[in-house]
Amino acid sequence: MQQARPVLLVTTPKGKEKRGEEEVGNILFPYDPGITILHTGFPGVLLVYSRNLDPDEACRLLRTRFQAYVRRVVPCHLVFRAEPDIRLRLESEVPRILEERLEPSQPLRINCVSRGFKLRCSELKAR
Repeated sequence: MQQARPVLLVTTPKGKEKRGEEEVGNILFPYDPGITILHTGFPGVLLVYSRNLDPDEACRLLRTRFQAYVRRVVPCHLVFRAEPDIRLRLESEVPRILEERLEPSQPLRINCVSRGFKLRCSELKAR
């Protein structure tokens, strides 16, 4: 059996995490009964684990239905612990992911949201 992996990062209004968890679960459960939704310790941030859904499919499923408490849905293609060598890790992993997912002529947009560490998003984009 495949191990559950993080597939989505979901944000909700602060204090509404439980309601957001219910919305996400109600939408994704029919597609993966083993879905797990964890509170991250950051207000308004949930992490969704799945065995059967890939990040893009889970994201698409959530975005096709109206939610009152889900604010943002971010597919997780790369998840690792933020360590002192985060820049090196990103420089080695991101090009591999882009090669797997994009056609050479396809446009690319990078959104970077920094939470809880001191590396500036502009530093990541400049490289």
